[in-house]
Amino acid sequence: MKGIVMEIDGENLVVLKKNGEYIKTKKEGRSVCVGQEINFAGDRSKKKWAARRLIAMAASFLIFIGAGAGGYAYYTPEGYVDVDINPGIELAINRWDKVIKVSGANEDGQRVLKAAGKIKNKGVGDAVKMILEAAEEEEFLCEDTENFVSVFVSGKNNLENLEKAQNAIKNHHNQSGIQISYNAESGSMEKYKAFKTEAEGLGISPGKLNLLKKVYGDYEIGKMEGSGDNAYAEYKDLSVKEIMQTFNMSKGKGTVKDKDDEVKEQDEEKGNEKNGNSGKGNNSGKGNK
Repeated sequence: MKGIVMEIDGENLVVLKKNGEYIKTKKEGRSVCVGQEINFAGDRSKKKWAARRLIAMAASFLIFIGAGAGGYAYYTPEGYVDVDINPGIELAINRWDKVIKVSGANEDGQRVLKAAGKIKNKGVGDAVKMILEAAEEEEFLCEDTENFVSVFVSGKNNLENLEKAQNAIKNHHNQSGIQISYNAESGSMEKYKAFKTEAEGLGISPGKLNLLKKVYGDYEIGKMEGSGDNAYAEYKDLSVKEIMQTFNMSKGKGTVKDKDDEVKEQDEEKGNEKNGNSGKGNNSGKGNK
């Protein structure tokens, strides 16, 4: 059988037959060059080469499809983490709890994100840590004053990610010495999406809208007139500190406590009851799931 040498690969040749088929065959010690016509016995080697080529093509296709699917999955949001101080920060996270998108819900939020640097592809705990450090750098969190942070986590792993966010707040306090009280909540993606459009219209995060609804919508003092997207417009520029102080005053409470303080106060209350004291502790804490 005759064919023209199209490629030389060590001891192997790729030969073009007259019918247009490409055959891979052995060089067998011959001195040949590309473009030369040679005689060869290629039927058996053709089948082997064709089979290997088909397998290689199939493997390449599967790798391509797998890489595409994996890339699509990595950049698909499966949850959100909203961090609000006065800066409002929204983090979109994927199924591996990695940050895939960041946005500032207001100008202060954009300022903090710029100071924080590259948050994308970080885990939830690290991302919240970076936000708090940047907020301190930009003087939204300060020493010798009350600092309030609100965190709202939604999505598939909301409870796990809420705990990571809470730990980041506590660790920042331990490392910096800055006192931080926090409101920490989790919810479904459905709840997050229900708040999303209304929150965007107000220029705040869904997490902050959730806090406004809880503080001003669920209690008699501070209820707002009106309804719909403009119901909370009068209060959208309030900081988390101002919102929570209003809540505390409306309920006759002290400062917002984290979960550890709540447990301590509950233990104290039980002790008072045992001693015949009916007085209640200052339990206004929000640092719960």
